[in-house]
Amino acid sequence: ATHEREILFVKNRFVLVRDETTFDDSFRAMIGPIWITQNVGNPCGTQWLNTWFSAHTFQAAELYRTPPWDLLIYYAPHPGAKLTVAESPEQTPAASQLCATRYAWEGDVKPGTRLQFVTVLLPHAPLPDASPLAQGIEVLADRPGLAAVKIAQDGRCELAILNPEGAMFDADTRVAGGLTTDARAAYLDLT
Repeated sequence: ATHEREILFVKNRFVLVRDETTFDDSFRAMIGPIWITQNVGNPCGTQWLNTWFSAHTFQAAELYRTPPWDLLIYYAPHPGAKLTVAESPEQTPAASQLCATRYAWEGDVKPGTRLQFVTVLLPHAPLPDASPLAQGIEVLADRPGLAAVKIAQDGRCELAILNPEGAMFDADTRVAGGLTTDARAAYLDLT
């Protein structure tokens, strides 16, 4: 299999990640993005969760505390994919405990199968409930070779696009009307 990862980093706002895997053989596969964190808050959605680090450690020793700041991890809905959180085994020292978050699909693949996962990483001030942030994310396109999202919050509307093949893309932004582009990567702040 060949895996390609593209990242659009919008400074001081969010990160759009496009992961695409093309398979060269037939087999049963489990595939999807994994992100490691220390804490997962409640509530969680079926394709999003709110996370944060409390401290940085090395060999079970706490090096320093981390200022409070959260990270919303939002996965574009993928048919058959499931969100899971696996915590460290109980025998792991508390200072080293981590959570592996995974949004994965499992099934049979064959040569030429292309699977894509789109993730939005949205840092924000700590919140008791990150649901409103997750509800402000809309996936405009998610198909192999194209990822486009709209993030609307606090009267601000932003679009982010990863389009490595440079294909023509038409989107209804529902805010500023239609958008047509063949840009390989784009960020628009529509406020």
